[in-house]
Amino acid sequence: MLRDVVEAGFQYKNGASFVYGDHETSFDFRDKFGDGWGTTYQVRRAEFDQLLAECARRSGAEIRFGHQVVEAVPGEPSRVVVRSTAGETYEIEAKCMLDASGFGRTLPRLLGLDRPSRFPSRRCHLHARG
Repeated sequence: MLRDVVEAGFQYKNGASFVYGDHETSFDFRDKFGDGWGTTYQVRRAEFDQLLAECARRSGAEIRFGHQVVEAVPGEPSRVVVRSTAGETYEIEAKCMLDASGFGRTLPRLLGLDRPSRFPSRRCHLHARG
């Protein structure tokens, strides 16, 4: 998928800066302890997700938008129960489960692993630098 991402022309992002009160911390993604990519991208999330979905589809993945995982059972095989957009439920079995739900925290919630964050709520602060 990297080729598709590069060809889409997203802006390279080599680090991040975090501000909390009077404290500021910066990270350079290229300063790392192991091999691997040292750059990420600044993306519009909807465009990026659509690009990845289309690339996965071309590679043979079946994508079902709007379906909701309502039960998860880890094991060999792992199993999830899914509710379709029409309200019907069905099961999927797989060798493994990967949760890419982000802030939704689907698997942690369903497996009783979700814990409240001790971090302060995220806020966007824009600073003009002259």
